[in-house]
Amino acid sequence: MGINLVVVGDRSVAIVGVSKMEESLVWIDLPSNLKVGVGQGDASYPVVSIWGLGEIDGKSEELVLKSLGESLGLWLQTAVRVDGEASLDGLLDRLLSFRGIGGMSWLDRYMLYRDVSSLAAKGIVLETNLPQQVMDKVQDPDGYEWLELNEAVFVWSRDLWPKEEVVNLGVKIEVVNASGVPGAARRKARQLESVGFRVVRVETGEKIDKPCLVKIKPDIREKNGLLKQVVEDYLSCEVEVLDKENDFFGEVVFFVG
Repeated sequence: MGINLVVVGDRSVAIVGVSKMEESLVWIDLPSNLKVGVGQGDASYPVVSIWGLGEIDGKSEELVLKSLGESLGLWLQTAVRVDGEASLDGLLDRLLSFRGIGGMSWLDRYMLYRDVSSLAAKGIVLETNLPQQVMDKVQDPDGYEWLELNEAVFVWSRDLWPKEEVVNLGVKIEVVNASGVPGAARRKARQLESVGFRVVRVETGEKIDKPCLVKIKPDIREKNGLLKQVVEDYLSCEVEVLDKENDFFGEVVFFVG
């Protein structure tokens, strides 16, 4: 199904969608003066500073993926720090370097290198920027102008690169906030919609310790092996069978822990 990643340079950040099956490589440069929310509070920081913020407690990849994924409404799987500026050549060099990349094995890196190289050699690279309509200009007390995302970004991201195989599943998905953090389910629902899922309800439930748990109705799980594969491999979530007697409306219930 491909992979969506963040490429972080010294003073630049890009969002990249790679799909060998769909013969697609989308490269989206983010403005260096774009601010996004970081953490549970209202604090926002420039996208080019988030990796450095994460270095304080050794969680740069996690912080980048969470803040950008939730702010843009995109399902992002890997964050890669490259030398110099964020570029296609920098990404390819980094994939073959001896330094590890969080969440990626050597085989993962080789496969991604091969796919990106092949698509680039064919000229199948769509380089673009965020639409102006999804950003608002704001000015700080010192007179410096920043950009902040508005609600229109979720309309844009939902149609950016949905997976056709997920759309064709046609299942109804319900998202439950089991984290205790207000708004967590709504943010995750937007990300799931960008993958191609149809979210029919968002609600709050009892807290769970797992970061991501998906429960599937027995008849849906038995008939649809692809759904289980998408959940486990693409979304990296644990899968359980949904009890026949339950209060959930969706055929698939996504718990945000």
